[in-house]
Amino acid sequence: MTDLNNVTVAGRIANEPELTHTANGVPQIALTLANNRQYVQNKEKVEEVNFFRVKIYGDIAENLHEYLKKGKSIAITGRLHQYSYDNQQTGFKISITEIIANQVYFLGSFRKQNKKS
Repeated sequence: MTDLNNVTVAGRIANEPELTHTANGVPQIALTLANNRQYVQNKEKVEEVNFFRVKIYGDIAENLHEYLKKGKSIAITGRLHQYSYDNQQTGFKISITEIIANQVYFLGSFRKQNKKS
């Protein structure tokens, strides 16, 4: 049996993404995707916001970096990736789960945003 690791999330970009490169020279973008969820609890409307770390690698990162802006609505599909490291200051092990995106979809109107001088 093959394990399944697939995720789809839609939301707004919560930070200004920046194109960088890995140590091997692979283009990468790291961003945070804010995802709102509304539900009713005890007859009151509750809003919950989740923030997901997203990484985009390779040609897709290079091609999309000028279009991915803070506040833009996108949907991504990809896989979950988890890693951990030892925090030297606290001595605690830190565990990180992020989404490695392989597809990015723009939601709403699509216009390239020009920076104002």
